[in-house]
Amino acid sequence: MSESGSLDLLSSFWINSVLSVAFLICYALFKNQPLNSRVYFPRWYVFGEDERIDEFVNCGESKGSRISQYVNLNWRSYLNGFNWIWFSLRKTEEELIELVGLDSTVFVRIFLFGLKVFVPMLLWGCAVLIPVNKTDGYLKVLQEQHQNLTYGAPESLSIANVEDSAKRLWAHLVASYLFTGWTCLMLYIEYATVERMRYDFLASKKQRPDQFTVLVRQVPRDENQSVGMRIQEFFQQTHLEHYVTHQVVYKAKELTKLIKEKEKYEGKLERWYDQLSREPSTPRPTIKPRKHWYHIFRCFTTKREDAIDYYEREIERLEDEIKKERKKVLSDQKYVMRAGFVSFDCRWAAAVCAQTQQSRDRTKWITEWAPEPRDVYWNNLAIRYMLLNSRRLVVTALVVVLVIFFLIPVGAVQVLANLEQLIKYMPFLEPLSRWKYVESFISGFLPGAILKIFLLIIPYVLRELTKFEGHVSKSKIEKYTGVKYFVFLVVNVFFGNVLIGSLFDQLRQYIAAPTSIPRAFGVSIPKKATFFMTFIMIDGWTSIAAEVLRLWPLIWYHITSVLFVRTDKERVKVIPATPPAYFIVLPRLSLYILLGLVYAVISPLILPFLCVFFAFGFLIYRNQVINVYEPEYESAASFWPSFHRNVIVALILKHVTLIGLFSVKRAFASTPFLLPLPIVTYLFHLFCSEKFYHAFVNYPLQEARLKDKNELGVDVKSFLETAYLHPSIKLAPVDSDSDDDPDTIKNGTAPNGNQSGPDEPSTVKNATSNESSYKGLRDSSHHSTNPHASGPYVHRGGSGSSGSRRRWSKQISAVGSPDFYDAGSSISSPVLSRENSMDTFRNASVASSHDPSQRGGHVEATDLRQVHVSSQEPAPLNHQSSFETTAVPPTTSEDKSAETHSTEGKRDRREQGSIDRLPSLGALDQAPLGHSEP
Repeated sequence: MSESGSLDLLSSFWINSVLSVAFLICYALFKNQPLNSRVYFPRWYVFGEDERIDEFVNCGESKGSRISQYVNLNWRSYLNGFNWIWFSLRKTEEELIELVGLDSTVFVRIFLFGLKVFVPMLLWGCAVLIPVNKTDGYLKVLQEQHQNLTYGAPESLSIANVEDSAKRLWAHLVASYLFTGWTCLMLYIEYATVERMRYDFLASKKQRPDQFTVLVRQVPRDENQSVGMRIQEFFQQTHLEHYVTHQVVYKAKELTKLIKEKEKYEGKLERWYDQLSREPSTPRPTIKPRKHWYHIFRCFTTKREDAIDYYEREIERLEDEIKKERKKVLSDQKYVMRAGFVSFDCRWAAAVCAQTQQSRDRTKWITEWAPEPRDVYWNNLAIRYMLLNSRRLVVTALVVVLVIFFLIPVGAVQVLANLEQLIKYMPFLEPLSRWKYVESFISGFLPGAILKIFLLIIPYVLRELTKFEGHVSKSKIEKYTGVKYFVFLVVNVFFGNVLIGSLFDQLRQYIAAPTSIPRAFGVSIPKKATFFMTFIMIDGWTSIAAEVLRLWPLIWYHITSVLFVRTDKERVKVIPATPPAYFIVLPRLSLYILLGLVYAVISPLILPFLCVFFAFGFLIYRNQVINVYEPEYESAASFWPSFHRNVIVALILKHVTLIGLFSVKRAFASTPFLLPLPIVTYLFHLFCSEKFYHAFVNYPLQEARLKDKNELGVDVKSFLETAYLHPSIKLAPVDSDSDDDPDTIKNGTAPNGNQSGPDEPSTVKNATSNESSYKGLRDSSHHSTNPHASGPYVHRGGSGSSGSRRRWSKQISAVGSPDFYDAGSSISSPVLSRENSMDTFRNASVASSHDPSQRGGHVEATDLRQVHVSSQEPAPLNHQSSFETTAVPPTTSEDKSAETHSTEGKRDRREQGSIDRLPSLGALDQAPLGHSEP
């Protein structure tokens, strides 16, 4: 018996345990420092509720002193450094759904699901399987016959220590049936629970644009009609009673680039103004302008000029170009794609349209549920529908090549995992074997760490490939990235380590006696359990502890805050409230469940490590979703069917592995009883899919009709009309003499195609108003006689205050957010304030239900985005076929001015609320339908 296996496992255990505990202690200390609050509680800053951080930090009596703004001086708070566990556990599931949404809640439940599955298996394994394995001595006999065979204490507790054809294998057969039945029972209960939670979640939420909207693609070409007119004509014929409006899809890649560039210059200009407001005596800054990186050599010949004047000129130039580009996008049919978003006046009509075939030709008028506006990935809407299959075929081929080539580093890791075999091929490493602890570190900790490093970049590569496939929503991109990543992990981490590791372990034996290969594999598969235990400790224990510590964001935040950040706006953008990376974490959880199910019968010693991981992950990620993560979208747990399928795949792989292992051990009497297990498991999957899966794809007409009846008298058109307009077109400033109107934007027709329509929508008016307001501020700064004038800051009083900086931030960024997330042609907001959107829609609902004249009109008085509008012109008429043509009563300038001040005060309190929200999303609630394709 070799002691190397035990020492390797023990070494890895202590290293990862010490690292995990050290990370938790550091987190308990760092999170209590006010200087780090934006790193460990960024989510509370998003909603302007940073005062609630005291519940977690508890600075206590140290408040009030100047140093307490940076360092927590209350020593009692350090005694409660681990109170975050209690704060995260005391919230009920209903409170968690209300706070973070259903996606994050179900995501945390997966860790609880892992505990429910593996804790009973651990008890059975300790009571039955481990004693059965330990009391046999087959490995000792086998080692006497094969001198090259080595094993450790972990292998003596596995099925490898049971003699071939022994009656003891019946215990493992019974355990396989018990574990399979228990896993299927837990899966069924969890599937039913998540389905119920999804229906309750959708029934409890207010109106969302995606509940009333479908995405239509493959609109037939017609030389005599625009795409928008074709969509309107078709749906007026097929859904006359319920059709409300539509919005064509634009290809606005160049417009997005211009807006990004303008936002960059505005940020630099704001930084200079902020610096001058803090130190008015500072000379005005000068720069040597260069527009591209390859102009760096011109710096030696270019003269310096005033930085503020230069950026103001560049912003004015870009505004002109953006106006021209916007007009070109709206007027040229080559920028209009053969797709659009069609909205209806009720959920029932949208469900009928999205879930039925619209045309005799199945390749025309293809409809599906529209993603919520935050979830739309605008880049891929510009891809022609008929190219999607070819793109996905190319991506599949690339993924296969990537999986095969990644087996090379996996093989290198397995060579490193066996130092004795490595010394045979590299004799100069022999001195390392003299130090047992060095050898244990190399064989026990280093292979798993190297494999973890190799796996870091893979999910991001797969996500880029999935984007190329052409999925139209971020949720689908993450879903199919997760599917690819899980396949990658199964092939490389599981099969790669088992097969390649066995090959390197017994290579000479295979060459000398090829007939011994099956038996050697039967021994090597249980032997690899030690490697997977170390992998779980490194990738599970230490990585999760590092997740809560957020060491890299912490370092990055303080470096950038000291060296680069000058304004509050920039400080918020350094460490935003990031969304959870479902496409990385869910496949990893599926891999751990696969390892647990496969080795629960073969080597039960892996189960304690898995139980610690799931318990640890439940605490850590529950804290993260409350304080750190802010979902980029809400899909109402549409990822659960994919996770369920991954568990079914794990069960089937478990059965296949056991059948092969029992065959190698010549258990001919018990092996046939294993054959029904994969068949029964697959039938169980079909049963669950038939019973539950459709709830995650379709929306029942009964549920839709019931919800429509419960919410009568609500004006849906006001938040549907521009909800799916391309963000670049919303943010782009408009010429004051522009003749394009809502019908132009809706149909993608030339500006002179509809001269008699209403004025620009409210969002476009805001852009124009903000633009003129900002231009006036710039002009007053530019013509100042004071050479050290700092623009609006110097003449507003309170220079350097965060409030004035935020007000200048609102003036300088015309309408929406400068945060661009989808490179190329997409601008979206990472966060949508749930409080604002709920209050907005409640006000809209009350107004429309009490005032019949507002049916079909814009509810401008309750829109939090109307900041700079003070027009006294009558409201525009609504030109929609299915709504009665009514006018919105005019709003006085005094009322709008009062609303403006109230809204400004609320925005100032939220620090960055106005920066990180799109104008089209102000009246939206947090819960989408979240339908995903099968």
